[in-house]
Amino acid sequence: MKRSWLITIGLLIVLLWLLAVWLPKDKQSLSTVSPDPDAHSIAPLSVATNPLPGDVLLESYGNTNTTIRTDLRQILRVFDNALVLVKQSDTRHYATNEDLADFLRGKNWNQTSFVSPGSKIFGADGRILDRWGNPLHVHPVSTGKIELRSTGPDGIAWNADDVLVDSPM
Repeated sequence: MKRSWLITIGLLIVLLWLLAVWLPKDKQSLSTVSPDPDAHSIAPLSVATNPLPGDVLLESYGNTNTTIRTDLRQILRVFDNALVLVKQSDTRHYATNEDLADFLRGKNWNQTSFVSPGSKIFGADGRILDRWGNPLHVHPVSTGKIELRSTGPDGIAWNADDVLVDSPM
């Protein structure tokens, strides 16, 4: 028993001696960068940020090579997918643009964000905007169906340039 203790203590002493010999003597040498361009250094770790699912689905939102109808369908696709994940099927809880925007940003039963708060779909006031910067009109049709309306480039609701898309539910 005494012998195993002596071996353990001896190994600890050798380990401490090795650390003292190989470690730099001052803190400054730990943080200085070698001026030698051939010297190898370890890059600082960076934290990867993964985009939220809605951010990925809305990547082409508002692009000139797509249509407003495509934009509205993308939002509905994000919303429908989010409803499945949150296990919530009653769309009547999202009767306004603000309600839908809050839901997508994480104000839902699971407190799960599906779209980043800084997403291009949100205006400065937090509402969901169409490609012309006009707030979308949200209309829950039934417990499982919702309509989105863009007022079009003129920004005036209920005229000929409005675009209406409803969820497939």
